[in-house]
Amino acid sequence: RHGSGGGAGGPGAALEAALQNEGETLEELKGEMRAAVDRMKAALEKIRKREAQLERRRAQIVADEEEVMEREEEARRLRQEIGELQARRGLFGCCAGRPSTAGELAVDPAEA
Repeated sequence: RHGSGGGAGGPGAALEAALQNEGETLEELKGEMRAAVDRMKAALEKIRKREAQLERRRAQIVADEEEVMEREEEARRLRQEIGELQARRGLFGCCAGRPSTAGELAVDPAEA
């Protein structure tokens, strides 16, 4: 006997079956890993898109804040101008008629 175990039911057949089973299990695991990698790539792409969206929104908020500050400054300036005009008109300035504009000329019809 040269006991190589080459028969159909020998230890070689059992080892070959175990290796084949391991190979199938390994292929299943590889498939699961590929699917997991694909899901991760899709999730990363979704995160990148969301970050880009958030960055655009942040930029819009900064622009809106700048516009609000400009409008507040303009409102402050206008309030100051109104205050200065009211101060020039004096205590009874609110009761006096509107001042004529530069292009208007007041002519009394009796003198004409």
